[in-house]
Amino acid sequence: MRVFKSASVGVILAVGIGVLAYALAPIFDAVGIYVTPGTMFLPLIPSKLVYRLDPNGGPGVGISLLLLSSVFFWTILFGAAHFIWVSWRRREP
Repeated sequence: MRVFKSASVGVILAVGIGVLAYALAPIFDAVGIYVTPGTMFLPLIPSKLVYRLDPNGGPGVGISLLLLSSVFFWTILFGAAHFIWVSWRRREP
């Protein structure tokens, strides 16, 4: 049950931080900071998937996959942090 709760907290925080990054975009490059870790997952996405989503390829598919991989990265990070935090809180007397 803790895993599902941590995953949902991770998704909520990842999307919230993404919205905050887009809101802060006029002030500094917050979107670039948010999207940069997602580039680690882009080489894992097969090119056939890109052409299946849009036969012409195109920048729209690339941006969508970049945003989805960024949300995936931040979800894992925040979900793991929440899981560790809850586990430590339960162990304390």
